[in-house]
Parts: sequence; C-alpha cells; structure tokens
Amino acid sequence: VCVTASIGITLYPEHGSTVEKLVKRADQAMYLSKKKGRNRYEFFSYSIEEKATEKRKLIEEIKLGLKENQFELYYQPIFSVDGKSIT
Repeated sequence: VCVTASIGITLYPEHGSTVEKLVKRADQAMYLSKKKGRNRYEFFSYSIEEKATEKRKLIEEIKLGLKENQFELYYQPIFSVDGKSIT
C-alpha cells in the first residue's frame, strides 16, 4: 500500500480569522496541490481565490447565455488539401 497526501496550508490571521474561512481556503490550496500533481503541499494565496471566483462567474455567465439563447453556432468545414474530402 502506498499512501500519498496533498496538503493545503493557511496561516492565521493572514488568511482568515474564523475556522470556516481558514478551512475553506486550506481546501482551495489543497485542490491546487492535487491539480499540480498530488503528493505535495500548497500555501493558500489570494490569487487562488480570485481565479476560483472568476471561474464561477464565467460558468454562471455561460449558463445565463445558454438559457437566453445568446450563442450562435457556426460550422466551418475543413477541406483536405486536394479538396475532395471534408473533415
């Protein structure tokens, strides 16, 4: 059995003054650690939180755009060099 750990680290009081805030931010750092390859540690930084907020905002905007039919689909066929087939 091989056990590995991905750890997210926060510092009190720099990253929060409540347990909830510190755990939330440590969790964000841990997921970044896993994304970078697991079996490592990562310190929380406010840029992690900003990126997560931007991602959530973009997802909400896409959902709204889909709901309100704000997207248009265009198909542009790709022809082979000889012009005989389409991919």
